[in-house]
Amino acid sequence: MTPPVPAAGRSQLETQLLRQVQVTGSMAEQALARRLGVNGTDLAAMGHVSAAEPPIGPRDLSQRLGLSPAAVTEVVDRLESAGHLVRERDTLDRRRVRLRPSAPATTRVLAELAPLMHDLDELAETFDDAERAAIRRYLRGVVDAFTRFQLP
Repeated sequence: MTPPVPAAGRSQLETQLLRQVQVTGSMAEQALARRLGVNGTDLAAMGHVSAAEPPIGPRDLSQRLGLSPAAVTEVVDRLESAGHLVRERDTLDRRRVRLRPSAPATTRVLAELAPLMHDLDELAETFDDAERAAIRRYLRGVVDAFTRFQLP
């Protein structure tokens, strides 16, 4: 059963604010990309590689970015030559390549993000335990909703 479509202009304030978070988060990602000297696609690739556990290869990265294998090869080549990524042979299947963020790139990204993370941590400290539990419950629900939206 398809959920009812809300009447125009009847969005919940939380949903409107979440949309603002998405927009400002996207703008923050653009700022981070500029600071790192990469484009948005390269930054997205760096994010996928950094978050992947176990490490992913170019084929997985292609699927996550929605790019052709040839385009991802260019992205990986560019990031590797800039010192952001390292290609490693898979320990179990030497034919496979795994991608990892380089140590200097990880250090640089964390340094760039430190002020933002500090501000977010400071904000979280302004809430009591019950409020923080409610915020975590809401954010987990948001993650679940986005995950369901991706399904075919």
